[in-house]
Amino acid sequence: MAKVLSAEDAMRYEMGHGATTRQHILATASKRFRKGGIALGIGDVMKAAGLTHGGFYSHFESKEDLVRSALLVASEARRGRMGAVAKSGSLEGLVQEYLGRSHRDRPETGCVFAALGSEIARLSRKTRSVLTGELSAFLDLVAGELPEQIPTERRRKALQIVSVLVGSLQLARAIDDQDLSDGILNAGRLAALVLAESESN
Repeated sequence: MAKVLSAEDAMRYEMGHGATTRQHILATASKRFRKGGIALGIGDVMKAAGLTHGGFYSHFESKEDLVRSALLVASEARRGRMGAVAKSGSLEGLVQEYLGRSHRDRPETGCVFAALGSEIARLSRKTRSVLTGELSAFLDLVAGELPEQIPTERRRKALQIVSVLVGSLQLARAIDDQDLSDGILNAGRLAALVLAESESN
């Protein structure tokens, strides 16, 4: 005989189920946006998640809410992976991972700034503020791997390195010449490491 849930247990189940569904939508959207762009419609995201369009507004206030939440989740996850690489190796390992072929060839699991930089610039101030915080955290991660003792100098170099990383990845993805794309990744890795080792001015 099936167990009949109490009103309290039923509410708890619905809350847990709702949170799980929201996380599923966010995971799907974060990959879809990074691969296909933010212009992707809500209906397409929900269909990819195996859900109906009508259920969207029980989880998100608007598409902008979904975009902001999905990109935040994606950015935090990516930064976590890079942090693990840095802890187990060095800045060189982080640079190699970021400008690796796997990252270039799988934008749907990669850095949101490299995948969607120009599109992010067109989003609301609230969303850009959230992602600005994520970029700052990325800079802190890189700065923490640099040898300089003066925090402002570490931050300056981190900004230079991150700019090289993101720009190199975007350029490597933009072209259809595999050898040239690989060359851009190699050049970007070298430039980033040279910056890290350069003397302060």
